[in-house]
Amino acid sequence: MFDVPKSLDAHDLAVVDQFLAAIDAMGGIRAGHQHGLTRWFVTGNPTAAFLSLAATQPRPGTGDPTHYWTALITAGELLASRTPPDPRIKPALDRCRERARTTQP
Repeated sequence: MFDVPKSLDAHDLAVVDQFLAAIDAMGGIRAGHQHGLTRWFVTGNPTAAFLSLAATQPRPGTGDPTHYWTALITAGELLASRTPPDPRIKPALDRCRERARTTQP
């Protein structure tokens, strides 16, 4: 099957920008994870991308946890502002906020 690209509106593009910032702050990403994220960006499935990134951690030694969680929190807040928000967003956003609190320098 082929992925069908979806046109992204300004809101979706803002979310993707936050995902890209989080990926940069991750300190390295597995090729398979990057491939899956790219497919979700192209097909317009930001919720799946958010849930995947929220379940991941920045790499020890090379990642920047503060920037990683900040970018994901911003992305999650943008996703939660959609009406109606996907019910999976709030619990994942809460986990990101908790991780951001526990990784402060």
